[in-house]
Amino acid sequence: MAGTCFPSVFIHHSPGGAQLAGNAASRFKQIGALKGDGFKPGFPDLACYWDGGHLLLEVKREKGGTVSDAQQAVHERLTAIGWPVSIVRSVDDAWDALWEAGAPMVGKPS
Repeated sequence: MAGTCFPSVFIHHSPGGAQLAGNAASRFKQIGALKGDGFKPGFPDLACYWDGGHLLLEVKREKGGTVSDAQQAVHERLTAIGWPVSIVRSVDDAWDALWEAGAPMVGKPS
């Protein structure tokens, strides 16, 4: 979708939902290393940037996906400093959020 309809939008995935390998001690070390590198629990899944604008997208399942307390706190903090966050549950939701945020587009997927 992004490459076809939003070719000039640069989209970065934040690995917040990454599956960590190993036992509990190993996962604890891995998350500690990620946090040491700047990982912020609750940060939105996708960061979208274009000339003159930006939007952060939190991707949730269409049914049953909920925003965690950590996500809600980060979303509120980001919004307070002028970084818009949208929660999307489908490709259409993402398309609409990007369009409403002013991302430059070329057509709409069918």
